[in-house]
Amino acid sequence: MAGNMLLNIATRAKKDEFYTQLSDIESELVNYKMYFEGKKVFCNCDDPFESNFFKYFVLNFNKLELKSLVVTSFAGSMVASTVFLPETTIHVCGNGLACPYMAEVNKVVDTEDIRTDRDIDYQSLFKHHENNLQKLRGDGDFRSQECAELLDGSDVS
Repeated sequence: MAGNMLLNIATRAKKDEFYTQLSDIESELVNYKMYFEGKKVFCNCDDPFESNFFKYFVLNFNKLELKSLVVTSFAGSMVASTVFLPETTIHVCGNGLACPYMAEVNKVVDTEDIRTDRDIDYQSLFKHHENNLQKLRGDGDFRSQECAELLDGSDVS
C-alpha cells in the first residue's frame, strides 16, 4: 500500500500530470523525431499550461522541426488566469478562471529565452506575433465540433 501512496494522493487531488511525467515523455518521444518534422501537432488538454506534453513540444519545437503546435483547454486554467488575464489575452468566464481557449505555437525563437529550469515563461512565448491564444467558441470538450475540426486539421494528435 505504501508504494501506491503518491498515486493515491494524486488521484484524490486530480493531478493528471502525475501520470505523464516530462521525463517519461522525453524518453519515449525521442524515438519518433522523424515523424514530427514539418507536422502540425494537436493536443486536447485539461490545461495546456500544466500539461507536460505541451511543455515537451514547446521546449523541443525547433529540434523536432514542428510546423505548429495547437492545444486546447477544457476547463478554466489557473495558470492562464494568473499569467495572462492582466494582459487580457485570455477571457474570464463566470467562475473567475480563464475560459476554454486554444493556444497555437508557430514559432519558438530560442528556447533559452522562454525556459526557466524545465518550465516555460509563457508570457515570453506568446509575445511573439506568430503565436496566439484565443477563446474557444465552445467548452473545449474533445468531442465538440470545434475540437474535432482542429483534430481533422492536424497531422499528429
